[in-house]
Amino acid sequence: MIKHIGLILDGNRRWSKKHALKPWEGHEAGRLTLSILTKYWAVKTDIKYLSLYALSLKNFLRRSSLEKKLLYGSLERGFVDLLNDKLLEKEKIRVKIIGKWNLLPDKKLKKVLNEIVSKTKKHNKKVLSFFICYDGQDEITEAAKKIKKVQRITRSTIKDNLFTKDLPPVDLLIRTGGEHRLSGFMLWDISYAELYFTDILFPEFTPSNFNNAITEYKNRKRRFGK
Repeated sequence: MIKHIGLILDGNRRWSKKHALKPWEGHEAGRLTLSILTKYWAVKTDIKYLSLYALSLKNFLRRSSLEKKLLYGSLERGFVDLLNDKLLEKEKIRVKIIGKWNLLPDKKLKKVLNEIVSKTKKHNKKVLSFFICYDGQDEITEAAKKIKKVQRITRSTIKDNLFTKDLPPVDLLIRTGGEHRLSGFMLWDISYAELYFTDILFPEFTPSNFNNAITEYKNRKRRFGK
């Protein structure tokens, strides 16, 4: 049974290059793809948790000012649409924003993020998490800072101080875009996750492709190190 899927949304910029478009046009195409995919997950699957790597801390720090500005606009449009979508209320979906997203300079985007978190905080049927300005090593470092004075440190102590403290371990991690690496995503929570890599660029990733990953997962035998 799959309880938690993690998804690294990769390939937007390469999709733009493939179609001779500007980088931010790939982000916009990815936003539309994500809208379709999240609705499919919410209505057509019984998977409770979906965690999306939307913007890494490294990419936040190193992308050009113009690309980031346009990316923020695309993110804002996506979250406004989600905020106004009756699906969140109907399916009782809680939206979580994970990472150092308070670093975002775009005040309108941060306002929308705060609104959607507040609006859905009591929903308990499904959890949709967006990782923004996030890095797994940074997450563990921040947890260590919190617990440095604790005399007895256990795995539970560390987990309770992570940004992801309310999320269960990831069962299946999907990465689009052809890269076979983790890029710092949920490093603590994917220790026994099944990994699924596809060459499909994220703007071209469909619910059918999502189902293919789930089908392959179900055909695997998880051993958890045994």
